[in-house]
Amino acid sequence: MSKAQQIRLAQELHDGIAQDLVALGYQLDILLGESQSPPSVRIGLRTIRFRIDELISKVRLEIFELRSENMNSLAARIKQSGQEICGDKLHAIELQEVAGSLDQEEELFMIACELMRNSVKHSGASVIEITLSQNQNLLYLEVKDNGKGGALVSEKRFGLKGIEEKVTAAKGVLRLISNENGTRVQVTL
Repeated sequence: MSKAQQIRLAQELHDGIAQDLVALGYQLDILLGESQSPPSVRIGLRTIRFRIDELISKVRLEIFELRSENMNSLAARIKQSGQEICGDKLHAIELQEVAGSLDQEEELFMIACELMRNSVKHSGASVIEITLSQNQNLLYLEVKDNGKGGALVSEKRFGLKGIEEKVTAAKGVLRLISNENGTRVQVTL
């Protein structure tokens, strides 16, 4: 496939499937916001919402790979996503090349994207910073913003709850600090 064909396919994925999945996710958020739903229905809807987030991340990854010559490293993927998600709010990027398992790197990529989207959507931040490093066999990710704070893991908000579940499943550590100076989320896998 030529580079022009790859770019065209990436555009079609972005404008089609990716946008449709995002819209579907927002519709589920509206349904989840209705408190009249029975708990069993809410659990099912939340599971579907997490699956949609995973599909969105996979489609975005495919788009990035189609548009890039060499975007296979986690650091490069996070940098590209950070620029697309955060725009001019992204001020500090300290991304080291890391060598984790494919599962660890994919989890960190999805977590980084969700945290950046949360900062942009909910925090009111003007500055977002991302750090990725490795110490021996532990991978460390931090997303920090100067927003209004108040972020917390909640049964009513599914972004941070989903991240907590992913980190727990990977036997990692999640640390959340959120106050009037902003929010800092640290993940170690």
